[in-house]
Formats: sequence, structure tokens, C-alpha cells
Amino acid sequence: GAYSGFAWYRRCVDFEPSGSDSTEVGLYIPQAMLQYELYWNGQLVGRSTRLPATSAETIAQPAVFTIHAAESGVLAIRVWSPAPDTSMAGDNAAFFGAPRAVNVEALSLLKDVEVGRMFRRRFLTLIETMTYGQLFLLSLAAWLRNRRQSLLLWLSLYFLSAFCWAFFDPLFPPFPILRNIG
Repeated sequence: GAYSGFAWYRRCVDFEPSGSDSTEVGLYIPQAMLQYELYWNGQLVGRSTRLPATSAETIAQPAVFTIHAAESGVLAIRVWSPAPDTSMAGDNAAFFGAPRAVNVEALSLLKDVEVGRMFRRRFLTLIETMTYGQLFLLSLAAWLRNRRQSLLLWLSLYFLSAFCWAFFDPLFPPFPILRNIG
């Protein structure tokens, strides 16, 4: 079955000193289907939202946190995963990729690459949503031309429901990138 509730993931991390004098390390956390808090050596560094989250239908967007790294320490992530509801498969509460530690100067490049990946993942969802919308309009127009064909009405209602499901699905919205630009 699917796991729900709190979980801790800890890892001892050794950073090799770079050529610069900076001890700051950027930690990139990818998009996730769960909520989390990030700790470095027991100190809270950042979070996606206050735990436990009030809604199971929120996706934690990619985030960048700066940690003041010594040569080694313990990185801990506390996650909260809601109990799956009837529309969830139960196996989708996870990060979309592995967290990565990079030097602070490389963070903007990494974030740009990941935003591009997010956009490509959502492009198919956008095409699907627009196709359902167009099929709804075409079947509705065909029914309006010949109202005796009740099958066309039912077909248009089916495509309308599929369009609404794809467009208003809070877990996989077709336009998440538009909310996160900036």
C-alpha cells in the first residue's frame, strides 16, 4: 500500500572545498508531489510549506536553499505525504528528481534548465487539454445543427467533462509554468 504521514530521510554529506573562499553551497530541491522541510546539521534551512500541509492537492515547486557548509554535515529532509484518495494511484508521492548540491554561482543555470524540463513535461498535458476543448466545441456545434442526434449531445458532454478534468486537475494543471515565472 501507499505510505502516508511523516518520514525522515538523512544523509551524511562531505563537501570538498572549492577554489573560492565561499563556504555557501546551493541546494536545489526539485518539484515534488509531497511537502517537506529541509535541515542541515539539525537546523531548519527551508520548507515547501508548514507541515502537515493543509491540502493534499499541492505540488511543491522547485526551490533553491543556501546552506553554510563546513566540510561535512547531516542533511535531513522531513516529508509529509497525505493519505491517497480515490483518484490517486498511491505511488505518486515523491520528488521528481534527486536534490542536488551545487556552488552558489551555478544555481541560476540549474534553475533555468529545470524550468525548461518542467515546461516540456507539461506541454503534452496542455495539448491534451486543448484537444478535449476543441472536440467539445465541434461536437456541440454538430449537435446544435441537428438536435435530434442525442448521441452528439452526450459526446459533447463527455468531451466537456474530460476538458474540465484535465484543465482543473490540481495535481497536474496544464499551465503551472505560467504561475511560477518570475
